[in-house]
Amino acid sequence: MIDLVMNMKVTLIAACSDLGIHVDGAKEGANKLLERFEKSRKVKFRRLETTASKEYEKTNLAKNLSAVNDFNNELYRIEGEVLEKNQFPITIGGDHSVVIASSLAVENHFGEVGMIWIDSHGDFNTFETTVTGNLHGLPLACLTGYYNESLRPFHPTPCINPRHTVIVGVRDLDSLEIQNLVNARVNVFTTKDIQKYGVDAIMNQAFEIAGQACNGVYVSYDLDVIDPEVAPGVSVKAKNGINKDEAMAIARNITSHKDMIKSVDLVEFNPTNDIEDKTFLLANEILEHFIEHFNK
Repeated sequence: MIDLVMNMKVTLIAACSDLGIHVDGAKEGANKLLERFEKSRKVKFRRLETTASKEYEKTNLAKNLSAVNDFNNELYRIEGEVLEKNQFPITIGGDHSVVIASSLAVENHFGEVGMIWIDSHGDFNTFETTVTGNLHGLPLACLTGYYNESLRPFHPTPCINPRHTVIVGVRDLDSLEIQNLVNARVNVFTTKDIQKYGVDAIMNQAFEIAGQACNGVYVSYDLDVIDPEVAPGVSVKAKNGINKDEAMAIARNITSHKDMIKSVDLVEFNPTNDIEDKTFLLANEILEHFIEHFNK
C-alpha cells in the first residue's frame, strides 16, 4: 500500500478561499470535497486555507484584493512545489479566483500552455468593467494578460495566450465583458452550442484550439456551468445550463485528452446552497473520474 501511494501521480490541492465573492461558502466546499479523500489511499493532498477578514461592500470594485493576492501567492508556491515533484495537480476550490495561481503556476513550470475554461460566466471583466467588484469575475482576463496586472503580482510574464484560450458553456456575460472577449480574441462556445452539437464535438474543437500551445493544456471546470436544478450548490447560479449527463460527458472528454493536460481544477462548489447533496455528489463523481484517470 505504501508503495502504491508513493507511485501515485495525482496531488489534490484544496484551495479553501471564497475571498473573490461577497457570498460565503465556497471555501467550505473545498474542505468538504477533500474530506472523503483524506483518509483514503487514492491521492496525496495539500490544503491551503485563508484566515483573512473578508470585505462585503458591493461598491468597492477591488474588494479583498490584498487578501486574494496573499492567498494566491502561497497557492502559486504550493502548485509549483507539486509540479517540481512531477505530480499532477488537481485543484479544488474555492471560488474561481484561486485559478489565477494554479493556472499561472502551470504556465510558469511548463512554458506556453493553452486554456479551456468551462463556465457559465466569462470571468473576463476588468476593474474598469466589473459591476459587482467580485474578483472571481476577473481571473480569466488576468491570466491571459488582459489588464488586471494587480491580480498576478507573483507571476512573471508571459501569461496564457488568449488565442489558445477557449470558454465552453458560457451563457451569462456582462455587456462590457463581451467587448473584452472580442478585443482579446478569446474563443467562445456557449451552452446552446453544447446542446446543439453535443459535448464531444465542442470539447474536441476546444482541445484543438487550446492544443495549439506548445506545451499542453490547463482545464478549469466551474460547477456553475451545470443547470442549478441539477447542481444548486454554487455561489452564482445561471439558468438553462447543461444537464448531469453532459457534465459527466465533459469530464470523460477531458480525460480522453489526458496526454495533453498538465493540470485540472474543479471550483465554485458552495455547500451552503446545496440541496440534498446534489452538487456534492456530482462534484465527487467528477473528481473520482479525474483521479482514476490521471493517476494512471
